[in-house]
Parts: sequence; C-alpha cells; structure tokens
Amino acid sequence: MQDTAQSVRAVRFGLFELDMRSGELRKNGLKVKLQEQPFQVLSLLLDHPGEVVTREEMRTKLWPEDTFVDFEHSLATDINKLREALGDTVQSPRFIETLPRRGYRFIAPVEFLTHTSSNAVKVEKEIEETRPQHSEKAQHGGPVDDPPDVPANHESPPQQITTGGYTRRAVAAVVQGALEEHRARVRWRRWAVAGLTLTGLGAVLALVVGLNVGGLRDRVSRALGAVHEPPLQIKSIAVLPLENLSRDPEQEYFADGMTDELTATLAKVGSLKIISRTSAMQYKRTNKPLPQIARELNVDAILEGSVLRSGDRVRITAQLIYGPSDRHLWAETYESDLRDILSLQSEVALSITHAVQIKLTPDEQVRLASARPVNPEAHEAYLKGQFFFNKLTKADLRKAIEYAQQAIKIDPDYAPAYGLLASSYFEIRESGFGDLPNREAGQKTRAAAMKALELDDSLADAHVGLGSVLLGIDWDWAGAERELKRAIDLNPSFGRAHAMYAWHLAIVGRTDDSIQEAKRAMELDPISAYSYLTLSAMYFGAGDYNQSIDQSRRWLAMFPETNGPYSFLAYAFEAKGMYDESVAARKRWMALAGAKTEEIAAFERSYKVGGIRGAWRWRIQKSKDGEAAGGEGVLGVAILHTLLGDKDKAFEWLEKGYRQRSQSLCYIQWHHFAIDSLRSDPRFQDLLRRMNFPP
Repeated sequence: MQDTAQSVRAVRFGLFELDMRSGELRKNGLKVKLQEQPFQVLSLLLDHPGEVVTREEMRTKLWPEDTFVDFEHSLATDINKLREALGDTVQSPRFIETLPRRGYRFIAPVEFLTHTSSNAVKVEKEIEETRPQHSEKAQHGGPVDDPPDVPANHESPPQQITTGGYTRRAVAAVVQGALEEHRARVRWRRWAVAGLTLTGLGAVLALVVGLNVGGLRDRVSRALGAVHEPPLQIKSIAVLPLENLSRDPEQEYFADGMTDELTATLAKVGSLKIISRTSAMQYKRTNKPLPQIARELNVDAILEGSVLRSGDRVRITAQLIYGPSDRHLWAETYESDLRDILSLQSEVALSITHAVQIKLTPDEQVRLASARPVNPEAHEAYLKGQFFFNKLTKADLRKAIEYAQQAIKIDPDYAPAYGLLASSYFEIRESGFGDLPNREAGQKTRAAAMKALELDDSLADAHVGLGSVLLGIDWDWAGAERELKRAIDLNPSFGRAHAMYAWHLAIVGRTDDSIQEAKRAMELDPISAYSYLTLSAMYFGAGDYNQSIDQSRRWLAMFPETNGPYSFLAYAFEAKGMYDESVAARKRWMALAGAKTEEIAAFERSYKVGGIRGAWRWRIQKSKDGEAAGGEGVLGVAILHTLLGDKDKAFEWLEKGYRQRSQSLCYIQWHHFAIDSLRSDPRFQDLLRRMNFPP
C-alpha cells in the first residue's frame, strides 16, 4: 500500500471495506459509525498489514503535538472504539492484535481496491477468478460448502482442489503475508510467485495449511473465526509496579502505593494466587520480557500498567498479559476522584476477575464492594509511610511511623494508618533494631493493631501484627493461630501471613505443617528474604539440616550481602557436627552484622585453641544480659550451656528468659537439636506448662 497510496480508493478485509476518500467504514455495504481519530489509527494499521506498528510510530504520526500521557489515554480509547466497530475482541483478535509494550498489528487478510482493477495483487486476482460461487459462506470468508455432485466422466475443475475447507481467497491472502514474513524458512514461496499452475498453487496451499508450517493453519483458522480457542486458565497473577506517568520522582511513593493497594485488593480473591509485592517490586523498571518474568514468578498472567495523579484526580491504565505467550488478555483505563481511590481499586480488581472468568464467593463480593471514601490528605500521608515501610531499614521504619501518625492526626478514624503503625512496630521488634525494647515494641504493636481492627476488622496486616504479639509476648498460642488464620482468610495471597503462621506451627511442634506453610509463603513471595529465612528455619526445626543448608544457600545466592543465610548455615553445620564449616559461616555472619575485626579474630582463636567447646565458651563470655556479639539471645545462651553439659546453668538462663518474657524463649521447642537432652527434666516440663504449651 505504501507505493500505491495515491491510487488506493478502498481497503477490503473480511466483511468490511474502508473508503479512503470519504473516510467511511462499511460492513456488507452498510455504513459503520467511526470517528475521525479511530479512522486514522485504522488507516495507519492498514498501511502496514501484517506488520507491527509501534506505539512510538503512532504517537509520531497521529499525535505529534500531544503529551505522552494524553497519547496513552487517547490510543487506548481509539483502539477500544475500533474493536467495538469491527466486533473484535482482545482475547481472540481477528483484525487487531496487541503486542504488549510494543504496539499493534493488523492480522486479517486485506485487499487493496484501486481506481483501475489491473492494480490488484496477482495472487488475489488469480484466486478470485477461480473461486467457486456456490456458497454464501464462501463469499463472506467462512468454510466452503461441499460442491455439488460432479459426473464421473467430468474432469474436476482446478478450483475444486481442497484447501482444508476454507475459501482459497482468504487462504491465499494469509499465505501471501505469512510467506513474506517467513521468507527464509519457507523456500518454495518463489515457486508459487514465479507462476505455478493453479493446481500446483492449490497443492502448496493445502500442504502449508495441512502441515501448519510456521503456525499458518492456526493463523488462517483464527483469521476466519473457524477455530474457537478454549479459554485460558488464569489462576495466578503478578502485579508489576505501576509506571509513574508524572515522571516526577517525588510521586514514586504514589505509584508504588497504588501498586500495593491493587495487589492487596486482588489478593482478597481466594481462587487467585497473587504474588506478594516484595517479589513483584523486584521487576520495577526491568527490561526483562514478560514471559521470562512470568516464568521466574511462576504465574499465568502479568498485570502491568500506569498511574497518573493530577490534582484531586487519579487515572489508572492496566492491562493483563498471558505470561507464557505474551498474549494480551484485557486492558482498561479507570479514572476517579482521590476520595474514591479504594473504590477504583476494587473496580479494577472486579474487571480482572471477570476477564479471567473467576467466580467470586459472596464474602469476596462483599469485601471488594465495601471500599470506603478516604480523606485524600490522610491517604497521601499513609502512602508515603507505606513507601518508607517497604524499605525495611531502621531509619525508614521510623519515617513510616511518623507518616502513619501524621495520617492518624489528619483522620483519627483512618484504619489503614493504624495498620501501618502496627506493622512498623512489628518490624522493629522482629528486626531487633534496638530503638525500643522488644516488650515495648510489642505493646505498641498490640495497641495499634487492636485500634485498626476496631475500625476495620478486614485489615489482614493488623491481624498479623496482633497475632505476632500473641505469639511472641503473650504466648497465647490459640489466640495467635486465630489471628493469623483470620489474616490468611482475608488475604489468601498474603505471603507474610503464611510465613508467620509457619512459625506458629513450628513453635507448637507441628513441624510438617510448618514446612508446607513456609512453602506456600515462598510460592506467594518467591523473591523475599523473609520467605527464604522462614523455609530455612522450618527445615532446621524439623531436623532436616541438609534441606536447611540447601535453602540457606539458595537464599544467599538471591541476597548475597545479607547475614541471615549464614546464621542458619552456622546452626545447621553445628547440628551436623561440621564445626569448621559452622565457625566459618558464623564469622561471616558476625562480619555482616557489624562485628569488629578484632572480635571476629578473637572468636576464631577461641576455636583454634579450644575447639568447638572453646568457641561455645567464648560466645557465652561475650553475652551481656542475654545479648551477645554473635547474635545470641537468652535461649541461645541456654543452648550453649546445654551443649557444654551444664544443665543447671541452662535452666538459669531459661528462667531468666521467662521472667523477661523474652521473645526468643517461644522457640524453645523449635530449637530441638540441643534442647532434646533437657526434655526429661521436670524443670523443663514445668517451664512448658507455665508457657501455656499443650501437654
């Protein structure tokens, strides 16, 4: 079409004809309503049939003066209008195919009608002259009816050569485009173009279609609508970080916050596995192909998109891609006032569940429909706090607390802000940053979580926060299980909730169940240090030291500069009697934890001089109020005394932990490789009773 643009008067495809002079689209001769801008988009696509027209080409040629943001919205709208006019769908395109993050391609056979019939494409003309006229379906591109009976002595005319049940005109058009695209692989194209007889051409077409060369038969079938592909089974989705279209780095917190909230909203659907934000955020600004991301996260589909905030309005554009094939499944743009942002997130989530044909339970329908208006200023402070919380450093957790308190000051009834406050105190307590004593951090976690749940019982993170306090401080095992299971019920894809529940199961002695729960956490959050930590720990607590070592090494490969993997390597090697390896891992652990060089050297000397028992004594000597340079807690010191055979000293430290309500003491049954020798002592059974462990 490029060389004959001035002489083309119309373009015909399927039942449609686009008049280039009048700018009209007709179907079976009847005018179809099409506005000017969608017409220009269609013309551009038809100018490059079978070729990818990139989004940048479209922007340059059709929106040269508009901004990028306006272009994105306008293009999505125009493509939707085009598909509506053509009766086309994103899921099973017959005319316009979307290539995610690249552009669009017109995939149907086309015929260029010029002012003189001699300008017609040769193959199209030859097929047209020999096409049987006995079937209306054939004229309209459907399967050809069986021809009428032919006398035995009558030589079959060339046009009766089979082409798999489809009209030769449509097949020839698709073949022509396909052979041009795959010239190097389909060598005999030049034979057909060079002037094969119609019989030879028909035989070649039949062979190509029959053998499905280059997927040609599938393309023909889809183009003609003769094959209805079964619906894709989408059971798992990863929400990639939404692009910040403002291009303002100061607005990154808003785009990330929208991603978090959309992820959390989708995670309320129990029949969908939604990858946790920790893992999905690893792909922010990545150049990896979507199929590769889908493989790495082990999901069926990828949700990607953009967000733009302008004044008190917000616009979200989202599209769902089938991971294995990069196939476009669904796309839509949503816009609302900031006060209704939660309703907007629910609307997006509902649209996605409809697109992938997920049937919601009555409870899920209620949860998705119960979004409330928010105070924009409080919500903005909350999003800023969430942004810093996700960095999980000592300083950033402090900033998260400040912004959560700011949101609460603006709106004292804003439940998510209390949930963020609870999560921040929980992380400070779990990470041992030391700004607050564990017990004080735990009580602050409890107060914030209970206030959040008083305002909104559907906040899964608040249930996790409360469950962690009941587990680590109150030793209320039944209450902790209730809260953690409630969190999982509200948000089945909440990886951190599954990980915390795995710890609960290990603490109460259900080791097999703890491993399964840790594996579930890993599925939901596969690029999270906490997922690796939990699974390594569950294997260790079950006495499967080889698996714990293997998992710790995987953890180390993923996060080479963290000290956590070395801690479990040290414990597991120690349990296996591999003391050289244990000491080497502990030295690396100490170094990454910030221990001084001379301190590490002293530990190494203690091992060289006194063997493993010398190293154990050094670690006890370094303990101060239950905390040692190597990361020992009250339980750790008690275990060291047990390993040295001093049970009385071990029980002194265990009692000290009981009086302090030490968090480490709740792991007393999990750390069984050294504790087992104490189980027969009445003092141990009495301690378990006082800690509310079931008999």
